[in-house]
Amino acid sequence: MVAKSNFTLSYYLVAYIDMLGQQSRLEKFRGLTPSGDCTDQLTEAVKDSLSIVSYLRETIKSYYESVSKIDAQGPHQLSGDQLATALSLVTCNINVQAVSDTILLSVCFNPEINKLPILGVRALLLGCAATFIDLLVRGHALRGGIELGMAADIGDGGIYGPALMEASYLEKKVAQYPRIVIGNELQKYLAEMQQVSFSEFCPRYDKGVAEFLARTTRDYSTVCSKLVVKDDDGIAMLDYLGPGLKEITGQSLPQVGMAKQFLIDERERFRRQQNEKLSSRYERAINYFNSRLGLWQ
Repeated sequence: MVAKSNFTLSYYLVAYIDMLGQQSRLEKFRGLTPSGDCTDQLTEAVKDSLSIVSYLRETIKSYYESVSKIDAQGPHQLSGDQLATALSLVTCNINVQAVSDTILLSVCFNPEINKLPILGVRALLLGCAATFIDLLVRGHALRGGIELGMAADIGDGGIYGPALMEASYLEKKVAQYPRIVIGNELQKYLAEMQQVSFSEFCPRYDKGVAEFLARTTRDYSTVCSKLVVKDDDGIAMLDYLGPGLKEITGQSLPQVGMAKQFLIDERERFRRQQNEKLSSRYERAINYFNSRLGLWQ
């Protein structure tokens, strides 16, 4: 691959998601040769990790596609041409990459790439919430950080810059237990977008389209804000079992019980190992589940 000689700096929403336990799972394969006895086990471990990345990508894609359908079917006061223009702007590219046991997701806020970035924000947050629960059922815990900031496109969907650094910091230093921490800049952005005026979209679009885009931005930023909650330590986190998600799904989640049981099993496993540090972290995740179970029963 030829390195890019110049870069375009843009705002990016970045999610840095770590699949917990993958590193220890792979440690037993150190020194393995292609003809080693454990090659089949390693192959299965790699397939499992790749399936998680693929699942996350498809989940986010499905939530983005639901955004387009809602916009196309929802009430509006636009002429035929105005509606066609507005819906042509409902596009958003979300990059999903895997690096070792880490999944990187990013949404570029450059208007030349994504005309309405809030669509990507909504899809990313909802996708992460749904994936978090489903992967617990499959026996995988996640920990992550999501933040908004500057970064440069370095090619092949990769980015580099403060946004990536901040999201990584939130995952490694702040999250501590299986949860996804939400950064301050993203919280500020969502608050600002709930007050956005149609004038922000003028003179690029006529008033009717501008009002449509402003209303969509306000509505979806409100939805996104409802997916964020302050944890018991005062840290903002993705409320993946909260009332905001319940309002969107409108249905029960029978897998919540199975997800909680996995957390309990992990806590007990670490207790047997006398690993107080990790057992206490899973205890915190169980406490969060307990605070939200009433919504889904």
